Amino acid sequence: MVTSYQRYEHAFAHVQEMARQGRKRLMRFRLGLGVGFGLGYYLGSKAGRERYDQINDMVRRVKRSDTFETATDKAKDVVDLGVERTKDIVDSKIGDSDGTIGSEGPNGAVVPPPPPDDPFLRTAPPGL
Repeated sequence: MVTSYQRYEHAFAHVQEMARQGRKRLMRFRLGLGVGFGLGYYLGSKAGRERYDQINDMVRRVKRSDTFETATDKAKDVVDLGVERTKDIVDSKIGDSDGTIGSEGPNGAVVPPPPPDDPFLRTAPPGL
């Protein structure tokens, strides 16, 4: 029969193993990041100013191309559509179609809607 102490020991060992694996994964990531930065710095310093200027010229030509402009416009349209859909979903959940939460109070301040009638949200215990 398994005692509660044995279950506790097993759970604790499992947590320790998960923490060990997490540290190992983090160290691998840090090592890869350091190697990547070092390699980039080394190759960049070897290439020199001439290669830097070549890369910048190529980036400028790509940005001026019609293909890049079309792709940029399509990406903006997709983001705008996502924003509109999100606004519609939020408005349907809140119940306001004008985009505001609550009502407008004096001096244009937005007054939040009253909280729902929930006994757990009361500040004083019931009966007091």
